[in-house]
Amino acid sequence: MGASLGIGITDPLWDDAWYRANIDVIAEATLLVGTQPEKGLAGGGSVLLRWNWLRYRRVVPFATIGAGMVDLDFNLQSQRDGLNFLVQGGLGTYIFLTKSYALNAEWRYQHISNLNLRLPNKGIDASVFFIGSTFFFD
Repeated sequence: MGASLGIGITDPLWDDAWYRANIDVIAEATLLVGTQPEKGLAGGGSVLLRWNWLRYRRVVPFATIGAGMVDLDFNLQSQRDGLNFLVQGGLGTYIFLTKSYALNAEWRYQHISNLNLRLPNKGIDASVFFIGSTFFFD
């Protein structure tokens, strides 16, 4: 679960090409809720780069990559609680319903680790699916 705020850092690149794209930078808040094998929470934030393919106006696929930090409280035997790092990347798409409003779906691979600053540090790997909506301001 999360909320994000992004800004386009490039105008559309390669205007006449099929791979026409732009790049966004996104600040994203993160809240992770653990249920198995132990209950717990993790909260923090990430900075992401998103590559948007602008070939079509109504459907805009994208790729996302980024990193951040989370404060982990999962009480796991294989991963130490406290400050951990979150590295992630994935693919998704916007489906525009109007010029400034879109539904979005995305899959991301996420890895949480403390870089062996504290043991144990086996890491937590997850496939995460996001479904949401996005407002675009001009």
